[in-house]
Amino acid sequence: MFFFYIILFIFSVYINGEHIILMASESVNDLSTVENEMFKASTSNANNSISLESEAKESMTDKLTFGGEYSFEAITSLQKNKNIEDGLFKNPNTLELYLDAKVKEWARVFSRGTLVYDPSVNESAVNIYTGRTYKKTETTLSELKFMGNFRKKVFITLGKQKIKHGSAKFWNPSDFLNNTARDFFELLVDKRGGIPLVKFHLPIENANIYLISIFDNTNNTNKNIGEYLRIEQPFSSSELSMSFFFKKNQRTKISMDFSTDVYDFDFYLESALSHGSDNGIYKSTNTLDYLDYKDDEWIYSGTAGLEYQRKYHDNHTVTAGLEYFYNGEGVDDKKLYPYLIINRRYIPYRSARHYGMFLIYLPSINIGIGETNDYNLYLFNLANLMDSSFIFRPELSKSIDKDISLSSYLGLHYGKSDGEFMMGNQLLDIGIKLVIKI
Repeated sequence: MFFFYIILFIFSVYINGEHIILMASESVNDLSTVENEMFKASTSNANNSISLESEAKESMTDKLTFGGEYSFEAITSLQKNKNIEDGLFKNPNTLELYLDAKVKEWARVFSRGTLVYDPSVNESAVNIYTGRTYKKTETTLSELKFMGNFRKKVFITLGKQKIKHGSAKFWNPSDFLNNTARDFFELLVDKRGGIPLVKFHLPIENANIYLISIFDNTNNTNKNIGEYLRIEQPFSSSELSMSFFFKKNQRTKISMDFSTDVYDFDFYLESALSHGSDNGIYKSTNTLDYLDYKDDEWIYSGTAGLEYQRKYHDNHTVTAGLEYFYNGEGVDDKKLYPYLIINRRYIPYRSARHYGMFLIYLPSINIGIGETNDYNLYLFNLANLMDSSFIFRPELSKSIDKDISLSSYLGLHYGKSDGEFMMGNQLLDIGIKLVIKI
């Protein structure tokens, strides 16, 4: 809890000595799009800090802003050797609302909440992955935070907040702070809730230093406050970052991520070391299946990827991406999947030892329907390289206007019948989603 006391001391000194100047570290009504999340160039986070002052001035215009987003989804999954009417069906309706309040010239508070209603849910059924019963209606407080800065040079964010570090696009082994992994098929927004943090951000020239104290699952004791340090240093067209995570009763973790541009290619590498495993690694012998926590070993996980973007026909572009993920805590035998599921340790797309993803993205295209170029096409091919099972997923989205968008996708499962992506005789996923900004 060393970082926490440093932050608390500096905060108390400044708040008693002078006003805190507003910091707006995000555009609150911009629910981050896949273009921003996945296909942006590998730019430094330090560049973001340069614009904080201008963002702060712009955000002072309104004392109170609020808005949100409503989405309607219909999803069906078909299995081999089953009739269409026997397929699984889900119909989540999601309402997300945010409130952004400029309480004083020196203080801003931001809150975001989510309500999900799915009439298709059987509330007597149990989720085999979590052991919890399903609910038709669920509410979540995603974010509740204060944002401010000291002389526009040192920035602080207090409360429940979303955070993500790492240079990789799909798998982030250095994402130590979040308790759940992001579903990268959720293209429009990261649906994970925030984490209770005190984040202290110090830009030094082009570099960034983050001191973070984590209050999640502290059980009302100071000794369970976690600590996190991240250092980001850009140079030329590249950036190198290091992260360190410490928390009682959890494994010490260290990570490094690097990104650079070479001609028309963006390369990135993300590596993480954990001193032992928090969840254990399933092992299998001829007579025994057991959990190995590797208490005295450093476990390596890493992601490597590249992106290539090419311009064609006036202002149109095509982006191709390739990413490989080595999961040091994943299983190396597909026969262990049932043990992961029974013991509630199965994480989709992250339970095996080796994965890969190939992606093609074509924004603003004309598919021959009408005369507009407001269609976006995504082609995913997700591979479990350990068991040779795959998902091919084309997705087409259209902006009806600036506040309404419609998307649809197909997810074709293929490969080895006993692989992860063929479990339950999965064959085809079909989905449609309507999003309306409020």
